[in-house]
Amino acid sequence: MRIVLALCFLLTVGITHSQTKQLQQAKIDAFIEDSLNRENFELLKRKLSSDSNLKGWSKYYSSKAFSLYRAGQYDSAIVQAKKAISNFDESEPKYHVDEKSLLQANYLLGLINRLQKQYVKSNAYLYRSLELNEKYPYKYIGYIIGTLAANHLALGNNEKALHYYRQNLRDSICMGLSQPSVVVLTRMGVLYSKSYLNMPDSSLFYFNRAKNRSLQNGYSDNLPFIYCNIANFYKEHDKDSTLHFYRKSKETFETYVPDWRVAPSTTEFLQLVVNSYVDIHEGKTQEAIDNLKLVTDSLRQNVTNKDDKDILDLAYQHLVMAHEYQGNQSMAVEVLKERNGFLENFHKKELKQELAELELQYETVNNKRKISKLEEISKVNAKLLKQQRLLLLGLVGILLLSTFVGLLLFRQKNLKNKLENVSLQQRLLRSQMNPHFLFNALQKATMLITVRPDAAKDYIIKLGNLLRLTLENSRNDRVALADELTALRSYLELQSDFSKNFDFYFDVDQNIDKEMIELPPMLIQPLIENAVQHGFGAITYKGSIKILLKKLNPTTMLCTVTDNGIGYRESSTGSIRDHRSLSLQIVQERLALFHRKAGTLPLFEIRQISEEPNGPGGTEVKISIPFVAV
Repeated sequence: MRIVLALCFLLTVGITHSQTKQLQQAKIDAFIEDSLNRENFELLKRKLSSDSNLKGWSKYYSSKAFSLYRAGQYDSAIVQAKKAISNFDESEPKYHVDEKSLLQANYLLGLINRLQKQYVKSNAYLYRSLELNEKYPYKYIGYIIGTLAANHLALGNNEKALHYYRQNLRDSICMGLSQPSVVVLTRMGVLYSKSYLNMPDSSLFYFNRAKNRSLQNGYSDNLPFIYCNIANFYKEHDKDSTLHFYRKSKETFETYVPDWRVAPSTTEFLQLVVNSYVDIHEGKTQEAIDNLKLVTDSLRQNVTNKDDKDILDLAYQHLVMAHEYQGNQSMAVEVLKERNGFLENFHKKELKQELAELELQYETVNNKRKISKLEEISKVNAKLLKQQRLLLLGLVGILLLSTFVGLLLFRQKNLKNKLENVSLQQRLLRSQMNPHFLFNALQKATMLITVRPDAAKDYIIKLGNLLRLTLENSRNDRVALADELTALRSYLELQSDFSKNFDFYFDVDQNIDKEMIELPPMLIQPLIENAVQHGFGAITYKGSIKILLKKLNPTTMLCTVTDNGIGYRESSTGSIRDHRSLSLQIVQERLALFHRKAGTLPLFEIRQISEEPNGPGGTEVKISIPFVAV
């Protein structure tokens, strides 16, 4: 008794402890979703530190990383974001709140690597964010896609950049915000101006859309770049428009305050290139040359992406134009040679970079495969240990299951044998009941041959059909209801012809399709034979038998056999009772087996209809018969 109480106590303590943990984790989740911001990181840290089983550290590190990023502490932000990822990778079991936070951690690492011009590494983190977005949809996914597109644009992957910017265009949230929508439209204009597309009209269309959106929404950070790109569009065929838009670019640059978290580091050089074009046309040629030389000397040795290359190329173009305005053709030629040499070297360096990136990608994939293989081996070892611990229990379970299955098979075999024995008894009973009926029928046929030969032929045909149906039905496990009713009707017609002392009626439910229903044979026949042989044996009035078939459910019907004979109790004496009880007992046993096989409950009822001493008695028998619709 004490052991039982101790076990109950331990079980109660365990359940309470588990429920307490679940409640604490639910509070942490609610705190993360509703209250987490830069002011209460330490509060979350204290809550998580209170119990090593609580989950949420990845969310903490991820949110902390974003706070440091906004403060411009990029190195610290990288450390925290990587902690968020490693914490989730090392934790078991994995928790959905922590996994969801990895989307932000990977996006942040991609964003910082982009600012550091590590475009390939940036893309790797951004693609991981996109994978997580499929499981945990992020409302502002447009920012991730836009950053990915900008990386591909910087790497010269114009087709991929165009693909992702088009996704941004279809994003209603992204295009509904001022800054992202202007950036996307500007970048689309840049892409359509590239040589691989070379669709200047489409380029101008997107630049104008970006300009109008900036002016409407009050977002002016991109205006200097937009005006510069529009000016470059007109440069080949409309010098007045070119100068007009360069002046607009110069004006907006004067009030431009760059956000160094997202603005290119070469923005100041682009401003000098724009100003130089205006200075050349305003007679400040030497000042323009000095500024352009500063740009070319500064950028020439440190160009890492296509954006910087475009700025340097534009500076060379303006420098050639400045020397031509001074009439110094020899210097213009020298600048052109320098420009062509730079472009050639840039393309070579670009090719080497692409090869290096491909090698890096290969090594990264290879390392990931090795790590995955080691993790897989570790998991396999853990599974083997677990399987060894469960092996004994498994063997015991298999033994118990085998024993249970054996018992079921043994029981099923016994049930089958019992059904076969009962069916055999039913057939033997039929062979005992038929001779008396057959003797009377043959006597009737002999008499009709002598008295009414024409009627004798029909009578003998009916008798033959009845014997054939009885023989066929007794051999089958199931027969059509229509065949069973035909056999019953033939039997009753022949029996009523012996003395004309009873009538019979069939009442079949209209919901019963007699041709499409099959049921066990010879279940109704013994009930009718009992009524004819024992119920009407000594009556002096007109007998009557009514057979009612009614559908109870899709697999069961109710059969009611009612007669107005001498009654069940009065007839149940002596040998009559023995024979009648035996036939009904076999019917009852067969019904029980058929219902058990069908998974339904059997019904078998016999009742005396009337207790009047001098009037007609009568018996009512009800049975439920399982059937199959074919």
